[in-house]
Amino acid sequence: MSKQGLITVGLLLLATVSSSLSAYAETDVFPLSEKLETLGKPLIVNGNTADPNEYPASFQAGDSVDDMCTWFLINSQTLVGAAHCVKSADRTVTIVANGARYSGKCATPLDYLEDASISYPDACRQSIYDPNDQSQDWALCLLAKPYDVPRSPTIPISGFEVLNADPKRLVENQRIEISGFGCTDPKGAVTDKYQIGTSVIAVLPPRAHIPNVTGRTSNAIEVRQAPALLCNGDSGGPAFLLPSTDQAIRVVIGTNLKTALDSGQSFLASTSTNDALKYFRCWADGHKQRLCGLHADAKGCRPTAP
Repeated sequence: MSKQGLITVGLLLLATVSSSLSAYAETDVFPLSEKLETLGKPLIVNGNTADPNEYPASFQAGDSVDDMCTWFLINSQTLVGAAHCVKSADRTVTIVANGARYSGKCATPLDYLEDASISYPDACRQSIYDPNDQSQDWALCLLAKPYDVPRSPTIPISGFEVLNADPKRLVENQRIEISGFGCTDPKGAVTDKYQIGTSVIAVLPPRAHIPNVTGRTSNAIEVRQAPALLCNGDSGGPAFLLPSTDQAIRVVIGTNLKTALDSGQSFLASTSTNDALKYFRCWADGHKQRLCGLHADAKGCRPTAP
């Protein structure tokens, strides 16, 4: 893949793993800890090796090995990723974990109100979708049965990831942690280590604009290489704000959207813009879900303070 221009984040995996995924007819989602044992590791340009036990709610999904993305849970049934990663005809994903399969259907800002079987509050009946805004890149998937995050002595802090709903917590030049399944250099080389990395917020919504994208990108957060940068395959993965010196204490500030490797820029779809909050809250109301970071009574959430 050329290094020039904007690259939509998409996974490049070793060709040797293709046979292990071809047996799945649906979009399959693998827990990070299980995936590391069988299919290679998620990677970040200039990232650092991470312990997969520190990310027990992270997953990988795709229709094929050439079309994988990163996903994460914000409660036992709600999976979060990127809208551009939802490509299967039935919009279904399946978690394969501990010998069990957990299937669910996904919805994006484009189509979340189309299911007539879902009853939304009156305040939610007007869609947030804007065809001229290329940054509404969230997807929410409802698993038909709950997935319990593993708890063991090897997992320092267990629980579901927590969304940041307060835009005032974000400031420019703030350091954040990026993560996801992807390459480690612009040429797309894949190694065998899972990595996370440090980036810096450069421009906040609604001022961030993605290069070579027509229309608005009013939900985008621009981050710059410091030294890490998103690479092919990180789409949908969580970017974290670390409120304390404890690396295990974190909140999700956005999902991985796009990257421009030549210019040292990456872009996130913020979780705390008005569009994001309305989409997450309305979807949760319609599906009777309580989401970590948005609802005080959500269960099984990671701690967000020391």
